[in-house]
Amino acid sequence: MSVTQVPAVEAFYHALTGAYAYLAYDPRTREGVIIDPVLDFDRRSGVVETVAAEQMLARIRELQLQIPMILETHAHADHLSAAAYMKDALGCQVATGAGVCQVQITAAHMFDLEPGFATDGSQFERLWNAGECFRVSAIACSVVATPGHTPDSVTYLIGDCAFVGDTLFLPYLGTARCDFPGASAADLYDSIRKLYRLPDATRVMVGHDYPQASGDAAYCSDLSSEKQANTHLSAATKREDFIAFREDRDRTLPLPELFFFALQVNVRAGRFPAEAANGTRQLHVPLHLPEQWPG
Repeated sequence: MSVTQVPAVEAFYHALTGAYAYLAYDPRTREGVIIDPVLDFDRRSGVVETVAAEQMLARIRELQLQIPMILETHAHADHLSAAAYMKDALGCQVATGAGVCQVQITAAHMFDLEPGFATDGSQFERLWNAGECFRVSAIACSVVATPGHTPDSVTYLIGDCAFVGDTLFLPYLGTARCDFPGASAADLYDSIRKLYRLPDATRVMVGHDYPQASGDAAYCSDLSSEKQANTHLSAATKREDFIAFREDRDRTLPLPELFFFALQVNVRAGRFPAEAANGTRQLHVPLHLPEQWPG
């Protein structure tokens, strides 16, 4: 049997967060995976909607795809995952990197999550370790640990494509920030260097773009272009120079608007907290008061 190494890829841009979700599938057998699906969330009102997720589901139905698995590249801090919603709609599994357990421990402490909150990754059906392999029908796939932006970040190699999450952006945007809990500019440098050892023709499917107009958003690069022209980390960039640059730049960046909300949902594989005593579901924002604030 011949092995297909080139998946069909469709990108879904979420203009509110600048995030990309993907469908990657074998066009012959119509089996595929979802990568990094997005929920619509208004932090001002607390309203959750499923417009973006339903667009993906409509396309899945149109293409008559079979989706056994949803793949998360990391516990995102800038959008809420639609993994649980789409899992319920499709009857599939949700998978992420095993490093999510470290993020769960951080989130449990940061938000004082419920005593029974599990920090063993059991909210996900599958936790990937570095180097594990799987298939999307006839397409060979593997998992590359790419920590740095977050400790749980992984890249999915699906045929000739690398779904890099927030590890690497389009050349003009550079690389991801490294100032979240457990993040490391040194780790990010090493992770990107690992990716740069892949074939130059490898297609790079990024997790974000931030164009002036959403219609101009782009999602695909290749490793040859990244190594030649990535504005933060090219093939010629020295490790110590990148670390100094990344740490200096990160000190100037504001926290993502959905940081506190997204983490509480995404460490739960896209589920929301249980109902509170008043029948509502709530996400919490920790306060940082002045030292002398009266009790």
